[in-house]
Amino acid sequence: MLAGVTARSRLLGAVALVAALALVPAPASAGRDRCAAAGSKTVKQTSTVRVFSLTRGETTRYYGCLRSTGRRVRVAITFNDSESLSSGRVQTVLIAGTNVAVITSGFDDIGVEGSEFEGLAVANLARRGRVYRVGLSTNDEDQYAGFGKLILRADGAAAWVVQGHGDYDEVDLLGPTAKRPTPVAYAKAIDERSLAFGGDGVTWVQAGATQTAAIP
Repeated sequence: MLAGVTARSRLLGAVALVAALALVPAPASAGRDRCAAAGSKTVKQTSTVRVFSLTRGETTRYYGCLRSTGRRVRVAITFNDSESLSSGRVQTVLIAGTNVAVITSGFDDIGVEGSEFEGLAVANLARRGRVYRVGLSTNDEDQYAGFGKLILRADGAAAWVVQGHGDYDEVDLLGPTAKRPTPVAYAKAIDERSLAFGGDGVTWVQAGATQTAAIP
């Protein structure tokens, strides 16, 4: 009889424990996505960062959002006009740590031949993080043809190749907290595919030889 009572008591105790656990509220963050936005579309994401787009009419805005805080930073805008040839698109999206880098391109249907352009943005989504943006006119008569390879590191350092319309290309390097990039090469025969982080700097191959620049 005692054994039966003990077994029953254990069973009732287990049921009570399960019921009590079920009543404990889950952490507020467990089911909450701080980077959710009505009508948004995910472009790229990690466990730390979500890059998404929001379209209103013919304009699409792109944001990088830090999941831990919900802080969002606009990293690009594109415009697609249904009544003309004006258009824009995102070409490259990189995420590293709390940082996002984006390259966009577009065409503005103005004048006889129109106007081509590209944009680049590097943003640290942490509080008070640096945001760098730059645009280029890439028409045939301009010096540059657009942005080539772009690389991004978790501490916010970034580097990219700016392609020239002639024989010369440029390598630009942006330090983790720098407000503007430093041109570290302007030369012929730069192999943009070779651009990479290495040690405390950036490396690339130029005319068959490896070149290195320290990150400022």
